[in-house]
This record gives sequence, C-alpha cells and structure tokens, in this order.
Amino acid sequence: MGSHVFPNGVSIVASAHKFIPQWIASGELQMLIKKPSLIQVSTLVGDLDAWLKKRTGDSRSVLTELKDNLIHLDMALEYSVDLDSCLSDISMAEYERLNSEGFNFNIVKRGKIRKRKDIEGTDLGFLVGKSTSELIESIYDKINELKKMYPKLNNSSKFRPRVRARNIRNRIVFLFSHVRS
Repeated sequence: MGSHVFPNGVSIVASAHKFIPQWIASGELQMLIKKPSLIQVSTLVGDLDAWLKKRTGDSRSVLTELKDNLIHLDMALEYSVDLDSCLSDISMAEYERLNSEGFNFNIVKRGKIRKRKDIEGTDLGFLVGKSTSELIESIYDKINELKKMYPKLNNSSKFRPRVRARNIRNRIVFLFSHVRS
C-alpha cells in the first residue's frame, strides 16, 4: 500500500489502485474528528476491503457503490477537488437497479439501529430505531437531492452544498459502522 501526504498534513492511503480516505474503514464517527495514524489506516482499509469481499451479490454491490461514493465525497470535502466534478462521478445505478427489482435492503444488516454514544447529540441521532433500509434510502435520497439542487442553487447564499455533502458522507460512514457491528 502506498500513501500520499498533502501540504495541509492530510494523508490518504492507496489500496487496490484507488485512494481511500483515512477513516473510511473505521466506521467510527469519532475517526472523522481525530484522524488515525498511517498504520491504523492501513489496517482499517484492509479490514474494510476484506469485509466487503466476504459479502456477496446485491448486498456487496450496493455497499461497494456507497464506498466509491464516499471516496468521491471525501475528495471534494478534504482534498479540494471540485464538488461539481465529484457529484458527476457519484453513482446511484446499483441502488436504482436494486430498488426497481424490489430488493430488501434490510438484508445488508438485519435489525434496527441501536442507540450509540458516538451519535448521541449529533445530526445522526434521529437514526436510532430506524432500519438499515431506511438509512440506505435516506443516503440515496440526500445524494439525489444534492445532485439535482447543486447545478441550480450553487451560487445561492442559502444553499450550502459542502455541508450537505459532509452530512451524506457521515451517513455513509455510519452505515458502514452499523453493518459491521
């Protein structure tokens, strides 16, 4: 695995020929606040890749799509890549395909989202008691909303696309944390 450190001190790890944000595999929202060391990152990314390889079929495809979307959002939020270009790379194809086929997204992780200390008092607190399907649907609803609104409202002072993108990213990280627990 290789890595790259940007002038602002942020580093990323290359895995499977893709650059992956440091905290992607942790699934812990606290990792968004305190970035792990390079050794921790390598372990976390390896864990996520290994974990995804154990998943099969449609469950794996939607989680892989979300992982890729997370990478694009992170590039826009942390590495100064243009949000417009990242939004065009964000995919909803697997979700739309599975949704049209009537796929039960609760197969990804059965059971309700439990109360956790890392989401108490955050904008993710409302997810407690919701199903995995509701979480995945909310992620894709927010992605779709951002993709539609961004081109038209980008210059509006009331529209904050980076805040919306960060909230989507946090939901995706939380989803990975939830399905791995």
